[in-house]
Amino acid sequence: RQLFYVTLTVQEKKIHVTALCVTGNSLIDPMTKKPVSVIEKSCLKPLKDKKLKYLVVPYNSIGKKHGLMEAFIADCMDVDGVVINNAIIGIHDGKLEQNKMYQMILHPDMLKEKEN
Repeated sequence: RQLFYVTLTVQEKKIHVTALCVTGNSLIDPMTKKPVSVIEKSCLKPLKDKKLKYLVVPYNSIGKKHGLMEAFIADCMDVDGVVINNAIIGIHDGKLEQNKMYQMILHPDMLKEKEN
């Protein structure tokens, strides 16, 4: 497993989570063509008083064709020192991992800058 330390910044509020990079995550916002990472909704409690920029991202998954995922735009996402501005973050209602080792799934394209 490849786990990363992620800090999301939204209107000067910071959220710190652990994320797993999943090469099978090919979620792309069709309007902006930007990659989408996914976070557990429970991690967003510190943002409850913030006005987020919401959007809806269509997706397909096992057992769910033509789904729609609510997402928001983070001002900044720092993945172990790689900074991505205006990152699109999908919101998952449940738990992504039962043992709570990670709370976010990173899109693999988010790490391309780190490799270069």
